[in-house]
Amino acid sequence: MSRTGDLYAIDFPHGTVDGYRQGCHGSVCGGLIACRDVYRRYQGDYSFRKKIDAGMSLAEIDAEDVALRADAVERDRTAARAERARQRVEERPTRVRAPREPRVLAIDRLGPEVARLHATRMVDRQIAHELGISQPYVASLRRNLGLLPNALPRKERTPRAPRIRVDRHDDVARLHAEGLSDKEIAAEVGLAPAYAGQLRRELGLPANRKRRPRKERPPRQPRRDHRPGVAAAHAEGLNDVAIAERLGISKNHVGTLRRELGLPAHTTARSRWDSEQLQPHGTNACYARGCRLPECAEAHRQYHRDYVKRRRAEGAREFHGTAYGYQLGCRSRTACPSKPSCADASLEAERARRRAAGIPAKVLVDASPVQAHIRDLVHAGVSIDAIAERSGLTFPIVRKMIHSRGRGRGIVNMVLAERARAILSVDLPEVEAA
Repeated sequence: MSRTGDLYAIDFPHGTVDGYRQGCHGSVCGGLIACRDVYRRYQGDYSFRKKIDAGMSLAEIDAEDVALRADAVERDRTAARAERARQRVEERPTRVRAPREPRVLAIDRLGPEVARLHATRMVDRQIAHELGISQPYVASLRRNLGLLPNALPRKERTPRAPRIRVDRHDDVARLHAEGLSDKEIAAEVGLAPAYAGQLRRELGLPANRKRRPRKERPPRQPRRDHRPGVAAAHAEGLNDVAIAERLGISKNHVGTLRRELGLPAHTTARSRWDSEQLQPHGTNACYARGCRLPECAEAHRQYHRDYVKRRRAEGAREFHGTAYGYQLGCRSRTACPSKPSCADASLEAERARRRAAGIPAKVLVDASPVQAHIRDLVHAGVSIDAIAERSGLTFPIVRKMIHSRGRGRGIVNMVLAERARAILSVDLPEVEAA
């Protein structure tokens, strides 16, 4: 009889030397390291054998191996970078500099010309223009030669005739008495307006300001009364925006006229939730979801009035043991003082909602009979692929029923009822008589 079925037992020592000796020789092993890898290292790696004999777990050994591999990779990279740097230094060509020619100083080349032109009383700007170099360069060469700058000869200015100032105070006083402004006085006398104002202030006279004639504005037309139009459009069920577009006025003015008439607002906001399955109109829950229809707003106000009355009568609000308490933040089953807890109540409410929506419930059954039947099929020579094909399930689903769900999660103990029926429907092959 083959012992392959024992590999799927819960207490099978996967990831050990004993597991390899008992028949686990494949790469698909439930341990952190396959049994065949553990056995191979145990036989050929003396340090690994010492760690196993000392009682170290495979997780600790694997962590040490990962750290050693990372250190080795980093050392290899450092050595490779150093080798590449050494090769670049060796392959770099040696530069041979050509012999330097004797440098001719600028002062030796341009100094005589600058001194000659400077002796002709030329300034730095003229010397620079003559030699085709910059003016600061000429000044630097001149200073190195110890020469003082030449100055341009000043132009002889013709003496300016003295200006005879005519006293205009009498003219300014006479024109000011006639009521002329500073600008008008300046135009009459032939002065600047600012000077005419200065003469007026010297005389101590106030400014004559010309008043501009006021423009006659057309009489303001009385504003059209839109109240009848607003009332008629409101009776048709239009909102403020539609009324404003019809009458050609702003929606704010429409809202003012509607409130003056004592008319309620017609809103077009629609709830984004399905009111028939979740929260119907006319309830506080529908208002909380965003609906602002009049009936929902009135239900919200009534809910608040009832809440205040209940708080005054009871002194406190208690929602433990309800789905609403779970929404308020009571999420712990152990900390909730009510039985059932708020989390259980919320879960039950969600189940009821799913059942009302037509979503079938998931029925779970014990996985022990299913796992025992799979082991019997494996002992009889039926592979996992054949079991999955005969039951109509996939290979991963069948394998997860007998293998671990992951590191530290253990073997499954509950499976779906339809999957259990599919596995149990696979018959055992008939054993041929010896």
